[in-house]
Amino acid sequence: MIESYAPYLLILLLFAVLGGGAAMLLRRRQQVQTPNHGRNKQAQTEDLDTVTSWEPTATRVLSTPEREAYQTLRRALPEHMVLGQVPLSRFIKVPTRNSYVEWMRRVGSLSADLLVCDANAQVVAVVEIRQPMGREKERTQKRHARMDRVLEAAGIPVHVWLEGALPGPAVARETILGGPMVFMTKSGATLVDTAARAKVPPLSQTSSMEGLAVHEGLDTVDVEVGSGAPETRPVSTWFESEQDSEQDVERSGHSSGSR
Repeated sequence: MIESYAPYLLILLLFAVLGGGAAMLLRRRQQVQTPNHGRNKQAQTEDLDTVTSWEPTATRVLSTPEREAYQTLRRALPEHMVLGQVPLSRFIKVPTRNSYVEWMRRVGSLSADLLVCDANAQVVAVVEIRQPMGREKERTQKRHARMDRVLEAAGIPVHVWLEGALPGPAVARETILGGPMVFMTKSGATLVDTAARAKVPPLSQTSSMEGLAVHEGLDTVDVEVGSGAPETRPVSTWFESEQDSEQDVERSGHSSGSR
């Protein structure tokens, strides 16, 4: 009786073997086709011409608020270099024990709005021009926070200036360097405020002050250095107006004149 079913069993076994072989072949073909598709797409991308496929057009490096901040820094720090939109990878080194490509993907390609360097191109500080936190997107806030963490770990001071509330040159210099502020008076004489902490060589020690003056609206003062010039109160915060500083200078001048 078993012999009568033997042909049917052989046919079923043959179909099972053929079906299993077909399934394995189909699965292997799918596995082979998937990476090939990725390689083909990458090859197609590499075949694109750099110029014709991505037609280049020159654009501005700095936005309007960034240009205003740049001019402020140039007036406040004439003996320093001010660079715009510098990638972090240009002035920060990291160990290569981990993937450098991954570090570049995370923060290396981010750029500092304005980079202040000394005459030897050594980084002094980073100045970021940003919008108030409430107006920034969440993605932008995370990007800024990540960049700030890296700069802090590298020991680089970060100064955040808000759009529409940029400090004047004197405040910028005191904030970044903590050194004396130099003003040009109406008569052309220089007025040096020595009350601020000097972390850099005072500008008053240079042989010539030409080109090193920071105009801060003190044209009403007509004094000369070394002739009993009144000391101005340094503007310590962004919220103190230049008009208040001028009034302090005028009051100090009147009081010294009365004596």
